[in-house]
Amino acid sequence: MSTMYRILKLCIMLTILLGSVVTITVSMPEEAEAISTPVVEIRWAEGQEVQEADVRPGEPGLVTFSGTVSADLAAGGAIQDVRVSLVGSTDQGWPVTVTPAVVMLNPGTEEKPISATVAVTPEMSYYTSGTLSLGGQAAAFPGSLQYTVPPITGTIKIKQYYRYTVGCAKPYVEVAPSERLTFQLRIMNEGNARDKFGIEVNNLQKLTKNAWTVTLSQNQIEIQEKNEDYIPIQVGTPIKFNLWINEVQTIEVVVKSVQEELNEGFTLPQTFVLTVRQRGFSTPGFEPFFVIFALAGLAVFAKTRSSVHTAARKRRRIKK
Repeated sequence: MSTMYRILKLCIMLTILLGSVVTITVSMPEEAEAISTPVVEIRWAEGQEVQEADVRPGEPGLVTFSGTVSADLAAGGAIQDVRVSLVGSTDQGWPVTVTPAVVMLNPGTEEKPISATVAVTPEMSYYTSGTLSLGGQAAAFPGSLQYTVPPITGTIKIKQYYRYTVGCAKPYVEVAPSERLTFQLRIMNEGNARDKFGIEVNNLQKLTKNAWTVTLSQNQIEIQEKNEDYIPIQVGTPIKFNLWINEVQTIEVVVKSVQEELNEGFTLPQTFVLTVRQRGFSTPGFEPFFVIFALAGLAVFAKTRSSVHTAARKRRRIKK
């Protein structure tokens, strides 16, 4: 009985020992594979994680992020090369070009330069921003294992640009002397952000000296992007006595972007010319009816006086 017990015990021990050997044999390749897996990392160069796009009309709106990709392999591995395929995308749907799109690396601490160029839509609003995501897949050689490279992100900001046009539906007006009129100056903000505009009359001093009055409803106006607004300009012609007048006077209105001057340190003003022609009689304080009435009265008075003188001469001749 004891002999059979010892034999049974020996069989159980052999079974346990054999199972342990099989377990060690199966687990060793997985551990070896884990040790040889390269660590691939993408990094932006210092200060490159935020870029600003110039989207002015005529500009391509390109921004480029520079960085590196590297592979680090633990000691004892048998991998000779790592092939990294890179791909980029943005949350705004802007196209991304990665250069180079495929990078071959030797294990160790080697790193190679890469860049990602984003084409931002032209004339994009200043208030829009985008996020670039750059990642990819890595494959180790020899071997068939592929795995995802952790992505990195960058921020795309939009640079404000300043663009506007100035106009008027009726920049030329003909009036009678001593009349008042109003021009409606139109300012169209064609920039990609809210802008503040300053308005002034360049030749106001000369106009005032010549008895003209020019009044702006406001000296500054704020206009949203891709919108327009109007500035009323009231003009009073000189009140002078002239039997007949036919003169042309120009009013030079200067418009500038106050926002550009504040942010960029300079701006290029635009000058828009309004024209007023005075044509007609200029008799301030006298209506034509009263002038005609006065002339008629003088004619009647002159005729009456002449008749009186004639009658007096006749009486003198009769007395003689």
